[in-house]
Amino acid sequence: MAENAIAELKKENTELRTHLKGALETAVADARNLIQSAQAADFRELQVGISEAFSDLQASIHQGVDGKDGAPGPQGPRGDVLIPNESEAQAALKEARLNNAKRHAIQIARIVDRIEFERTHNLRSFDDHSFGHFHRLLADIQKDIENLS
Repeated sequence: MAENAIAELKKENTELRTHLKGALETAVADARNLIQSAQAADFRELQVGISEAFSDLQASIHQGVDGKDGAPGPQGPRGDVLIPNESEAQAALKEARLNNAKRHAIQIARIVDRIEFERTHNLRSFDDHSFGHFHRLLADIQKDIENLS
């Protein structure tokens, strides 16, 4: 009778292990898919941001910026070159650097948020060194934004 009980317990134990193994493998696969889709989405957003920045730059080059003494004159013939004065060039450079730093900060903040999420859920795909690196990088970029603003 005790042998039958032991045999039943062993059978139940085997069934439970099989079930738990499958559930664990499914949970790991789901987590891996979630991470991959988040990384792909971040990359697509980065590509869109770069494309928008490039379009803005091209538009500003073609439209010109109001000069020191007022609105720009009539558009010259095709191939005409706009030469901004020093203050216009410095203002445009500062604005471009600020926009670039803001976009960079957004991407790094997403990485830091993802690492924090994984750390709180014990997923551990990033180590503590990576977290510290991105956290410091984000702080440096935020200081740059404050200095440029």
